[in-house]
Amino acid sequence: MHGELLNTPSSETLATTLIQRLSPLRDSLSSEWRKHTVAHIAVDDLLPTTSAHWLSEAYPAEAKLQRVRSLSKSVHTARALKHLSEPLEELLSAFQAPAFARLLGEIIGVRDLEPDYSLDNSGLVSLSRGGFVNPHLEASHNTRGDKYCVLKAIYHLSPDWRLADGGQLELWEDGLDRLPTVTLAKFNRLTLVAMHERSWHSINRVNAKRPRRALVHTYYAPEPLAKREYKHGLSFRGRPDQSVRDLVLRYSQSLPDAVARTLLM
Repeated sequence: MHGELLNTPSSETLATTLIQRLSPLRDSLSSEWRKHTVAHIAVDDLLPTTSAHWLSEAYPAEAKLQRVRSLSKSVHTARALKHLSEPLEELLSAFQAPAFARLLGEIIGVRDLEPDYSLDNSGLVSLSRGGFVNPHLEASHNTRGDKYCVLKAIYHLSPDWRLADGGQLELWEDGLDRLPTVTLAKFNRLTLVAMHERSWHSINRVNAKRPRRALVHTYYAPEPLAKREYKHGLSFRGRPDQSVRDLVLRYSQSLPDAVARTLLM
């Protein structure tokens, strides 16, 4: 097991630890990445156990986060962490470290991987009991429209999380009419997921009485993973057993942003 961090690690210390953890696995992770229709890989025990638990305990209560509830999702989120959790703010900064972003780019075969410095699509995501996120595609570009969204990094922070607890990441690799690939939201696990025009993903309903918590960071690049140009906004769909909701969500995408936002956001 990699060495324990101090109780108050800086973003630089955390970034160094992340790099030391992933660097020896670079080739094997890169090989695994290429095996899937929607490329994804998971790294367990990302941080030393003591530090992972300390960061988990530093996660703010849901009452301090913004609640987002609609037909498409029921979650609590936060982007600006300075006044919510200094430890998690340091961790988020570590995910933005140029050396760490460069290593992730080497693993997934993308040059000039750029972190979401503005935190437009990154931060804390927590789901309480009954929480969910319907199948969706992330917006293809950043807010400036000059970079493609290519990678989502999800660091799971709920100790002893089990499959029966729900809140698992689902990747609809063969389309929304087939069963998804389910990846466990295991504590201290980093999950990397490719973002492109076929990367439909969701989070199934949380069954546990405690929240399913994660830190999420998005990465961008000048070129898309698919090697062909495309452009689309954030798009939600219903699950296979939600035919009416699917129709509403699909229709909402043709509505003015202010109207659609009440359904999607």
